[in-house]
Amino acid sequence: MEIQKQFSFVGSLKKLHEDDNQPIENFSASIQCHKNGSIFLEIGSMLYERLNHKKFYESESVYRLTNSPELTQDKLEDPFFLLQLDLDKFEKELVQPYEGNYAIEGRTLEGWVTKAEIADPNFTASSKREVAPEVEDTIQKYLVRLENLSVDYHPDCTEGRGVEAVYGLANLQLIQNLSTRFLKSKYEFGLASLASIGRKDYETLSAEMTLKVIDENEIEVISYSTYFAWFELLISFATGKYLKEIYRIEISQSSGGRKKVEYWPGSQCFKRGRGIAVMQQAHLVSFIEQCASKVTWENFSDKDKGLGSALRWYTETFSSDAVSVEFILLCTVLETLNKHHSMEISSRLLPKSTYKEIRKQILNVLDEYEQSLDNEEIVSQYQIFKKKVEASFAEGSFNQIGSLRTSLKLMFEFYKTPYEDLFPNLEFIAIRDDIVHTGFGGDNIFSDLRKLGNLVVRLVLSILQYRGDYIESRKIEINGLVDFEKHGLAYKTFPFKKDR
Repeated sequence: MEIQKQFSFVGSLKKLHEDDNQPIENFSASIQCHKNGSIFLEIGSMLYERLNHKKFYESESVYRLTNSPELTQDKLEDPFFLLQLDLDKFEKELVQPYEGNYAIEGRTLEGWVTKAEIADPNFTASSKREVAPEVEDTIQKYLVRLENLSVDYHPDCTEGRGVEAVYGLANLQLIQNLSTRFLKSKYEFGLASLASIGRKDYETLSAEMTLKVIDENEIEVISYSTYFAWFELLISFATGKYLKEIYRIEISQSSGGRKKVEYWPGSQCFKRGRGIAVMQQAHLVSFIEQCASKVTWENFSDKDKGLGSALRWYTETFSSDAVSVEFILLCTVLETLNKHHSMEISSRLLPKSTYKEIRKQILNVLDEYEQSLDNEEIVSQYQIFKKKVEASFAEGSFNQIGSLRTSLKLMFEFYKTPYEDLFPNLEFIAIRDDIVHTGFGGDNIFSDLRKLGNLVVRLVLSILQYRGDYIESRKIEINGLVDFEKHGLAYKTFPFKKDR
């Protein structure tokens, strides 16, 4: 594993989730940060033995003397004294085993404050042997896995307003760097390649994303982590790949100066899977430059158009092995966007005041009719019926325009998303219902799945107001072959000519 950064460290190891009366203090070690995101504490054999000794005694229930005599180190090492010590005369309490995590804390030789957690509570370590020239021999070294590493480069500065965030990413291939502005040109978004040309392994550190404010006196404060997540989803949608965060660097500004803190998640698993790349490498930069200005709270938050949640569901299709599951995930994307779109526009059949008056009249009739019933069994059933009517009025379902099919068509027409060549009457809804209610969508729904994926891509591109080339899935017709399906890629330009 190739090392990206390495720190010489002096500090202590102690329990993370409760007070520790016996920490291991003032030990020296090395912290290694690897390009695949792994973090290790490199220690010698003596320190590794102390770690295991600590873990052994703190992982079992033990009795502790509550009124023990004053025991000096000399007495504890005297076997005759220990043999004469009658433990039954002392009061004891049972100490439960420690089941929490362990953490290290200290400073590097440069004075940077460093904290991390031990990823494996059993202190499982890999070993290696290194040549020690000064003794002309080899020495044993152990690598203990870490997680949630933080390195504070300016511990004397207080954290202030965030002005820049840098994210190291894996699984992102770039053929050119880019820099563009977003949020009304108040912030800058950048992508830079860290991989050598021709490299085939992109599951290690390969690119860096930067988000920073243009004017550091800007009053508006944004959540860099939120916008990073939205840009990450946008890039995953375009490339058909999951991205992995290797590290992030947060820079803030206060009256005391500039503060830089670096974080490495460490044990974050890499989610494997692959979807259809919506953008070719040649068009990726153009796509991001166009869409960066659309990465806004209004478009991506759950309180508005909900594009962030929709893209999260879309990326889940990358790792699905079941056609029916992938079909339902794509339907969830459409219904997520449809729900948020319906909240933005009026979907009422009648004005609210008229609807309220009708509701009042009908509920009065139900109350009056109940008074005329004298059969207890009928009264009991009638009350159930009345509650169902009252609930429907409360939900407003009686005053909604049409069905799911109707509302979806209204959304496609609103965003000018072409759907007639894929599903003229949104036939995928019937397949969706069959999967949800019977567990079976049909003998062969793969072609419909690919068309549904195309529909989702078109809708997302419509919301982002993208103009340019993109990729769709297409069915390849082979004459003479029965019950044989093959799908390839179609390269298209969006929006279609009839929508221009």
